[in-house]
Amino acid sequence: MQSYEDMPSHWSEKDSLQALATA
Repeated sequence: MQSYEDMPSHWSEKDSLQALATA
């Protein structure tokens, strides 16, 4: 699982949390 800091900067927090949840 990636950390929030690893997410693309253009992603919103919601998108990042969704990606983490489905990773």
